[in-house]
Amino acid sequence: MPAFLALSVLAAGLYFSHADWEVACDNTGTCRAAGYSDEGAEAPMTVLLTRKAGPAQPVTGELQLADTGNGSRKQLRLAMTVNGKALAPLVVDGEASATTLSDSQVKALLAALPRKSQIVFRHGKDAWQLSDKGAAAVLLKMDEFQRRIGTSGALLKPGKGNEDKVLMPSAPPVVVAGVLPGSPSQEKPWAADKMKALRQALRATPGLDDCDEEFNSDKTALTLTRLGPASLLASRQCYQAAYNAGDAFWVINEAAPFKPVLVTTSGSDYIGGRIVQSHKGRGVGDCFSHAEWTWDGKAFVKTSESTTGMCRQIAPGGAWSLPSLVSDVR
Repeated sequence: MPAFLALSVLAAGLYFSHADWEVACDNTGTCRAAGYSDEGAEAPMTVLLTRKAGPAQPVTGELQLADTGNGSRKQLRLAMTVNGKALAPLVVDGEASATTLSDSQVKALLAALPRKSQIVFRHGKDAWQLSDKGAAAVLLKMDEFQRRIGTSGALLKPGKGNEDKVLMPSAPPVVVAGVLPGSPSQEKPWAADKMKALRQALRATPGLDDCDEEFNSDKTALTLTRLGPASLLASRQCYQAAYNAGDAFWVINEAAPFKPVLVTTSGSDYIGGRIVQSHKGRGVGDCFSHAEWTWDGKAFVKTSESTTGMCRQIAPGGAWSLPSLVSDVR
């Protein structure tokens, strides 16, 4: 999550950041490392390095520039230099969100990033410089997650070992979405005594520490949505922050004692069998975290989790998709 955590090992994968670099590895074994220009740079930019799990997997690269206000979002030809050495130029198409780096450009980056280096992309008077700060730690973390340290394929700390014991790729888990009622899904208002009992049961659920004082008020709106013949989805606001809000969602039985099962306290919306979460990293909206839970007919299964990278004003909504959990929802 952008700037929120230095290191988090998730059930799905891993997220790690240091200085101007971060890496997210998902549950299939794919890792994505993103580096940025120095925070506060006049011309922000970012590079994404992606590597799948398994032996002999190449590293691919992409470049994304922020608009300097001098027409840099139009098609332009960039001169790339690494420690003063010119590499093959690349053409950035302003209509595309990112530009693919060549194999030789990626190789030059990987050779330069682990040590103090100057990596610059120029067009006329405009210059975008990629920071090397944090790159070594992030690339080492990628190698560690994919079990490449000490092997011939390691980006940092290579060795003579072959790659027969590196992390092998995994297929994303298959989640079959449950069948939902075809009739109007929102429940009619319940009798006052039944609603009071439900509210009491929901407030007694463990895991509500993030909710604010208003959560305990009976005036806070409570929404009930049918999931099946005897199961409902209950939701109400848990907290309201400066530029984010979080709703609590439970699966409940239609009849008392309800037996509520808490899904999340930070949901943003419920859409046709999916609880979605989308939160800004800061008010300007240049970085987000996302998550999703899918109803499988019995429970809500977490099926995705990702961030859009650091808050560096590269693009509205964030520069990249850095997942730590991916699923095949059918």
